[in-house]
Amino acid sequence: MSKGGAADTTEERAPLFSEDAERYVLGALLIDNGAFDDVADVITEPDFYIGDHRKIWRGIVELLQRGKAADALTVSDWLSAHEFEVENALAYLSELFSSTPGASGAI
Repeated sequence: MSKGGAADTTEERAPLFSEDAERYVLGALLIDNGAFDDVADVITEPDFYIGDHRKIWRGIVELLQRGKAADALTVSDWLSAHEFEVENALAYLSELFSSTPGASGAI
């Protein structure tokens, strides 16, 4: 505490984020590319705290904007083509897909 009892604002604080929420949004988009229209105005790349999730988001967005499907395989290929390192990308994307209950409620 500083003088006068006010909290010291120079303390570094961890950013607020939810890995589960990030995983859910990405998984929902892999399941239903049509859900992108529901989230595109609300969620942008900087909203993802986890670096690999930002890369995956960028791949999904670019594929969909080019009129291509964004699934585990196409996003994994996109990541490789753009030299983005995501450890075990295809396995991770497949796990996102299979562990997400559905696209409803992506936002």
